[in-house]
Amino acid sequence: MKHLLLLLMACSSFLLVGHVKAQTPSDVKITLNLQNQNLRTALSAIQKKSGIPVVFNEKLVEGYDKLNINVTTTSVAEVLDQLLKKTSLRYIFQAKKIVIVTKEESNVNQKGAQFIIGKIIDEQGKPLPGANVTVVELKRSVVTNSQGVFKVPVLADSYTLEVSFISYQTKRIQNVKAGSSSISIVLEQETTELNNVVITALGIKREEKSLGYAVTKVDGEEISKTAPNNWVNALSGKVPGLNISKAGAGPGGTVRITLRGQNSLDLDKGEPLVVIDGVPVISGMVGNNGLSYGATGNTETPVDYGNALSEINPEDIKDVTILRGPSAAALYGSRAASGAILITTKSNTDQKEKLSVAFNSGVTLDDVLHYPDFQYEYGAGNAINTYFSYGASPDGPSTNSTRSFGPAFAGQSYYQYDPVTKTTGTTRTPWVADKNYVKDAFVRGVTYNNNLSLSGGDSKNSIRLSYNDTRNKYILPNTGYSFNRLSFSSNSKLNNLQLTTRVNYYHKESDNLPLSGYNTNSFMYGLMYGSANIPFSWHKDYWDVKDIDQNNKLNSVVDNPYFILYENLNTLDQDRIFGNLTATYTFSKKMSLMLRGGIDQGTSLRTNRRPYSSIRYATGRYQEQDVNTQEQNYDLLYKYDEKLSKNIGLAFAAGASITKNKLKNNTVTAERLSAPGIYSLGNAQDRTLLVPRPLNKEVQSIYGLTQFNYKTYLFLDLTGRNDWSSTLPAGNNSYFYYSASGSAILTEMLNLSAVKPLSYFKIRGSIAQVGNDTDPYRTGYYLNPSEFGGSYTNPTTLPGGDNLKPEIITNREIGADIRFFGSRLGFDLTYYNSNSSKQILIVPNDPATGFTGRTFNAGLINNSGYELAVTGNLLGKKSKLQWKTTLTYSSNRSLVKELAPNVEEIIMATGPRGYIKAIVGGSIGDIYGSGYVRSPDGQIVHDDNGLPLIDTENFKILGSAVPDYKAGIQNQFTYNRFSFSFLFDGQKGGDIYSFSNSVLAGAGKLRSTLEGRYAGIVGEGVVQNTDGTYRKNDIVATAADYYNQKYLRDNAEANIFDASYIKLREVSLEYRFTATLLKNIGAKSASLSVYGRDLLLFTSFPLYDPEIATLNRNRIEPGFETGQFPSTRSFGATIKASF
Repeated sequence: MKHLLLLLMACSSFLLVGHVKAQTPSDVKITLNLQNQNLRTALSAIQKKSGIPVVFNEKLVEGYDKLNINVTTTSVAEVLDQLLKKTSLRYIFQAKKIVIVTKEESNVNQKGAQFIIGKIIDEQGKPLPGANVTVVELKRSVVTNSQGVFKVPVLADSYTLEVSFISYQTKRIQNVKAGSSSISIVLEQETTELNNVVITALGIKREEKSLGYAVTKVDGEEISKTAPNNWVNALSGKVPGLNISKAGAGPGGTVRITLRGQNSLDLDKGEPLVVIDGVPVISGMVGNNGLSYGATGNTETPVDYGNALSEINPEDIKDVTILRGPSAAALYGSRAASGAILITTKSNTDQKEKLSVAFNSGVTLDDVLHYPDFQYEYGAGNAINTYFSYGASPDGPSTNSTRSFGPAFAGQSYYQYDPVTKTTGTTRTPWVADKNYVKDAFVRGVTYNNNLSLSGGDSKNSIRLSYNDTRNKYILPNTGYSFNRLSFSSNSKLNNLQLTTRVNYYHKESDNLPLSGYNTNSFMYGLMYGSANIPFSWHKDYWDVKDIDQNNKLNSVVDNPYFILYENLNTLDQDRIFGNLTATYTFSKKMSLMLRGGIDQGTSLRTNRRPYSSIRYATGRYQEQDVNTQEQNYDLLYKYDEKLSKNIGLAFAAGASITKNKLKNNTVTAERLSAPGIYSLGNAQDRTLLVPRPLNKEVQSIYGLTQFNYKTYLFLDLTGRNDWSSTLPAGNNSYFYYSASGSAILTEMLNLSAVKPLSYFKIRGSIAQVGNDTDPYRTGYYLNPSEFGGSYTNPTTLPGGDNLKPEIITNREIGADIRFFGSRLGFDLTYYNSNSSKQILIVPNDPATGFTGRTFNAGLINNSGYELAVTGNLLGKKSKLQWKTTLTYSSNRSLVKELAPNVEEIIMATGPRGYIKAIVGGSIGDIYGSGYVRSPDGQIVHDDNGLPLIDTENFKILGSAVPDYKAGIQNQFTYNRFSFSFLFDGQKGGDIYSFSNSVLAGAGKLRSTLEGRYAGIVGEGVVQNTDGTYRKNDIVATAADYYNQKYLRDNAEANIFDASYIKLREVSLEYRFTATLLKNIGAKSASLSVYGRDLLLFTSFPLYDPEIATLNRNRIEPGFETGQFPSTRSFGATIKASF
């Protein structure tokens, strides 16, 4: 009976349904009262009250506002007629829906129109609801429903359909016939917008939208198009959070990179890991023992030999991906605690032709970008001199001086230096200023760059071979380098096995690289002591007695500048080979195993020649330095992908690696030469000094990565890694770290694609904790090699022992990627906050113990900041003229939260005067130094001679080397065969101590010292009375005394300046030749480009360039300028062709 009852109920329901008619607008009655509403709101209200779907094109109902309707129990048909009466619209009822159309469309329907029916899907076959379908000839549009289906009425004919959807490429289909009912149209996503593929840690490729942390990808063309001598400079202004400090030490062009500021109290740390084709490589400077100021004993003036990162051939770079924080780089271990730079080189994996040849040739010209504002009104001498005489003369005794407070250039004549006789002239000669006496010290630099590449293969085997020849002449005479680089890559596929090889061989040599800084044998030191009455050419005859006695009569306290350039030679002969071999076996579409081995090995032979009669080395000096570096990396990686369900995906990876580092740095010195002009160790008067400095380190690691995704809009990554480091004690040498990151594509998850003008909205977040080890030989008691082979000395630093623990950095990051108007306008925002604790430092120790320092875990640094990237395609992709704009912004603050017990401060860097010092409550980058004595109300106190008093006992904070923010804006235009782009970038805030300003201003060589030359100067401030009170300063001081005291080297306060600047960083114009011309020469493509770099500088900094920092030993120290070389303005041209 129960089953019979159920059967009768089912049959009754079926019969009932079969006889019920579909409700039409005439059948349904509603009550509606709307006042001053737009048509869209009215139609939505009708749909809600009637239950009948109302479909319309948004554009059709625009402009119908302030509509009024008040009806009671009235059919929907009557309501619509009344509502649309005074419009150009009508409605039709089809497929159980009310469709709002134009009168023309209504007429078509009434005439028995046919329909075009179809479905819009994406590349995975998923329907695209809300896509716009337009019949081009009729200008008639409809929108797809929730299933991606559209239906449009037309008369019998053939038509063109145009289909568009946010973030997808617009598509046109021609010759679509009326009556077609099964059209399926596939739209392709804008690959350059939402599906960008980037390289992440361990070389794993990921879609950018799936990442829970910030990354920036820079294309190789962006790097090479303006041909900087150091390709890293091409990243300036293009990457939020990236800061580049330049050594300003010669053609080597070494820079220091930090991502998101300095997160360590040790300036030897804080740079990102550099990875080439998935394998970490050596990137820093090695074996540089020079000091820019105060070089004594066996310490030399520094030479910039370059670093491994700057040497990479930009023509081989396919793209660079910057992982800006620990969350992104956690899988690389402790070396990536400050982020990572992933370089992908060009290969031939996409080869379509059996042989392809590409060639480019370019030349770049360099000139000094900016000069200090020198004065040309007064010559050499002191204020007490009423005349000038180089030596004793009929006018009186010598008044020659390195200062420029001498007589004014007023048309008179004096007894001056005679460059022919190299002594005092026998007659008076005109006392005139040479306004080019500084500019003539420099020459136009030139760099020639030629690159040839061959590639070929098929779908299974391919190779690429590249050769680069670079030759540089620097802006100083007799300096420069040559570079030859050979690169080879191959890819082979054998069933399920893929083999990839990358091999690079670099050879760099130089007959002379200049000494930088402020020491008696550095070029800039001597240049500072020149005067406007001494043409630079007078120094050219630099020998009094060849190889024995230099001619430095114009300034006996420094070496002759030409003597420095042509006799103080610093040579380089360097070879480097690096690369990797990778084997990947694919078991199935889900599972693979990769084995990889990489090596980076370099040898560098450096010599320093110091001739007889040098200020520092009266009997000369010769040194040979042999630097050998090696890094080996071996890793394996197992990957597995699985679809857990229809909507949930899982990717898993696990691996292990071993990294081995070896350094041999042997220096042998002949302190005094037996015979002049012979530079060999066998020419030493005394026993040669050998200083070996070996270093060895090994890190073993295991790691894992799990990735989850829900549909295509929710992503979660979990990583873990454990390292065992040889540089930490056995009980603490194992350290684990992790990261978790996630992202959500809100536009897909919440179906926000219809919210105009929003086209893409992603939020992301991550947390990571990474560990860090230390340098070798800091845990135990190790003897230091002495300057004599076979003997050793006690260390000066007490080792950390068994208590030394790994550093810990905990980072949190949130961000959003928001795009509008079909991704024509985008905003990428990031906030990060990290804590760096247990930092391994050498902190001060009681000298009574026999050790000046001790190795210790100390310090807590909080590092936080904001990053923003704004991108815009201002004219749209359909425009013939393309205009793309990119703006970057970043700000960072690193606060010192804790130091070690009983440690009040840590000196991070020592300048020629002052320090970068860390104290609790301060910031990383704070500059401390001596300054003026000030009254209780803050005014400068002057002495009884009217000179400002300097407090050299108490250092105070004077500024910060860290800018308030950095920003860049790039515009790129493309029209037909022309491409034009320019980039401005700069920073607001930051300070720099200029030692050069102290020397030049104190000696009266700058225009800022012209005031008071005749009348004297009454300095602004006060004088202390005998009773302790203060009065306004009323004492006149001579200009020479006043400026000498004001810009005293110890008065860091007067020599620290705002480092804000704006630079026109890049300008480039490219023309791509026509197909007709290319056919005539047998080329596939060819282009000609002209470019400029660092063309304009806007700054209040009085010296050469506020971007310059100081090179000391193996690191670049920001916040100090110590006689560095000027930066350059570059112009160049390149022609490229492929065959």
